[in-house]
Amino acid sequence: MEKLLPLATVVTPNIPEARVLTRSGEDVSQADLARAVVALGPKAAVVTGGHSEKVVDYFFAGEEVTPIRAPAMAEGASHGSGCTHSPRWPRLLALGHDLLPAAEKARGSPPKRSRKACAISARGPGPVTSRGWRSRLSRFRCS
Repeated sequence: MEKLLPLATVVTPNIPEARVLTRSGEDVSQADLARAVVALGPKAAVVTGGHSEKVVDYFFAGEEVTPIRAPAMAEGASHGSGCTHSPRWPRLLALGHDLLPAAEKARGSPPKRSRKACAISARGPGPVTSRGWRSRLSRFRCS
């Protein structure tokens, strides 16, 4: 990681991944995790908040930490919501958007296909649907 992260423009770890990357404990805030991830070399980081009670992402690019809020995914099925919006951020950068506006737009309202979700098991959140998976998951409770 010490060789790879300095080559990255943006990284989007969730809270547990950021803790592993930065060797931080449970007592470190999500905002401090974003700072610590950027200290490892990437230009910017968004520590996604799907694993937190508030479900807020935190952006940092060397100046101030900015919380990014967005509508929640379908009830009971949010597993993968950070992974669903994370690829949108570099795509927006490639289209010429600046770091923070691109991160905010990527986190904003999820694409229509990601607003749907499926409750596959009785325990824990189910996955968000994307790329036509809803038809394949029709036997489950999809919204």
